[in-house]
Amino acid sequence: MSIEQYFKTKMPKEDVEFDNNESSEVDSDLEEADIEVPNNYRRATQKKLNLKKKKVQLLSKRKTRVFQNEWLNIYKWLIYDGSRNLMFCSLCQSHKKQNKFGKEGSKNFKSSALSEHSTTKDHTDATNREIAKVELIKV
Repeated sequence: MSIEQYFKTKMPKEDVEFDNNESSEVDSDLEEADIEVPNNYRRATQKKLNLKKKKVQLLSKRKTRVFQNEWLNIYKWLIYDGSRNLMFCSLCQSHKKQNKFGKEGSKNFKSSALSEHSTTKDHTDATNREIAKVELIKV
């Protein structure tokens, strides 16, 4: 079986010259070839379609993220309010920082959200203020 037979395509008749000015004549001189698609090609295509369906199902069955108690040991500044299911930064709260962790709390239960917060300008400023406050008390 040739490539032309494998795919259903329009094949030009013998000795047809293509001229941009005669596009209607060229189209009328084309024949449609009816080719049967082999079963193994159908099965391969069907398998690909089934894989796409499975991916969609997997995405919908993802677990929802929840607060991990071990984060309290890693991030000493972290406060978890279980009744509201929110995380707060004790440093940002005490120094009245206007960010999500300092003001309204965060429901972004990803460790990356916590590590990103710890590098923000607000958090580092609150940390430096807390260190200065502790140093001042010691003297």
